[in-house]
Amino acid sequence: MARFLKKKTDSLGKSPGDLIFVGDKKMDEPSIKMIDFDTDQLQEQEIQKIEECLSCKDNDTVSWININGLHDLDLIRQVGEGFNLHTLTLEDILNTGQRPKMEDYDDYLFFALKMMSYDEKKGIVNSEHLSIIMGGCFLLTFQERPGDVFDPVRERIRKQKGRVRKSGIDYLAYSLMDTIIDNYIHIIERLGEQIEDIEVEILDNPGK
Repeated sequence: MARFLKKKTDSLGKSPGDLIFVGDKKMDEPSIKMIDFDTDQLQEQEIQKIEECLSCKDNDTVSWININGLHDLDLIRQVGEGFNLHTLTLEDILNTGQRPKMEDYDDYLFFALKMMSYDEKKGIVNSEHLSIIMGGCFLLTFQERPGDVFDPVRERIRKQKGRVRKSGIDYLAYSLMDTIIDNYIHIIERLGEQIEDIEVEILDNPGK
């Protein structure tokens, strides 16, 4: 079952804004991928160093930079310095027990969300801390591990379906959050089916 609250023992007594990872390490090495697009062009690439994508801050295209792995404090610090992120934002990114919220900074909007997925084989719900930072022409997403619910959005970008390639960074952020919420509904429906199956089994076998 999904666990939403994480132990924060390591962060007790520390100063606000200190970079401390709160959670469980879920991958060995972090990875960075960038999708850069507008109505006419699309580029996808693996990023080795965060410096490779800093130029997107001044581009006219839409740049979505996804970072998998939150345990590498040096990488998170480099992203913060490169994109001028507040230290309190970095603290929230690293705290996997952070409750969902939105904060308005001078140069960007910060969203902390819970991204959930349903494991069909095990019949359980998995929860993951997700941070989204929406700047003027770039979007940063921070995930605990590879794998997410955003493949439908990626496919719309690749195949130029819907409005995402014709709209700005705000529509991309909306599309990601809308996909997260749609997945909540799917999970509720699957759990409802499980409950109904249990009810039928109990009613059909009252003596067991």
